[in-house]
Amino acid sequence: MFSNFNMRIFRVILLLMASSQLFAQEDYVSMIVNRGASPLYKQRHHLLHAMNQSDLQGASERLFVFMADGQPPEHMGEDDYLSLCNDIYDKIFDLGIDQTGCLSHALEVIPDETRMFVWRDYCIQKMAKTLIADGINEGERTKGLQLLDELSAGRFSGLQGTALIVAYALSEHPEIAVEIGMSTSVVGLRALQCAQNTSAELIDRVTALQVAARCAAPGTLEYVRSTLSDELPAAPMLKVSSIAAVGMLGTDEDRVLLSAYRQSPDIRYRKAARSALKNLEK
Repeated sequence: MFSNFNMRIFRVILLLMASSQLFAQEDYVSMIVNRGASPLYKQRHHLLHAMNQSDLQGASERLFVFMADGQPPEHMGEDDYLSLCNDIYDKIFDLGIDQTGCLSHALEVIPDETRMFVWRDYCIQKMAKTLIADGINEGERTKGLQLLDELSAGRFSGLQGTALIVAYALSEHPEIAVEIGMSTSVVGLRALQCAQNTSAELIDRVTALQVAARCAAPGTLEYVRSTLSDELPAAPMLKVSSIAAVGMLGTDEDRVLLSAYRQSPDIRYRKAARSALKNLEK
């Protein structure tokens, strides 16, 4: 048995260990969010992933501020900064630390055209899981669904395609689809309109065409056939997307059209046509 003296020593040791651990956790956060050049990206990344749920519980506010700042630390490239922010967001969300805070961050970033375009796009992508999470405040969820509706309708050029992908994913959740009035048929029609809009960004049109095909939106097959028959002017990537759409929606009568692209000198068309022909065989 411990004597009273030994018991006191034991308690002191436990307190020192707890204080040391708390200091280490606080030190981790300080290093991750430091605006200076040190530590390097890889070190910050390792520190983040060394933290567990209890470590992050009291650190989320500081990490959100780091993401909201929108500027990489000294000598850190934008790609590394975005990768670090992406990991911070996912870890806070996936561990259930502050899921509503994650959505609130996205709602602040996405409409702000002064923010990094890539991070705005990332935040839209994350709405596919964020908006259906159980831990989300209903008021923020409603705001998120309203913003997604506006984005998928083309509020911001260059982001509509991503928003349509998310809207399509959510349309497969009946309760969400009813709440936002966005069934698969509605998403498909909106996507086809975007794909046909010659004034829209090419990336939006290419992505939207894939969504329209997945939704089997009426008129999509006719549109891509016209595009591939050169009845309509189209950029190469829109043609590649059209070939893929024929693979999803086409019939045996489209084999001749696809076979012509299978012989194209453009490797992009050849690869797309080969995949599309395989899909028609299924």
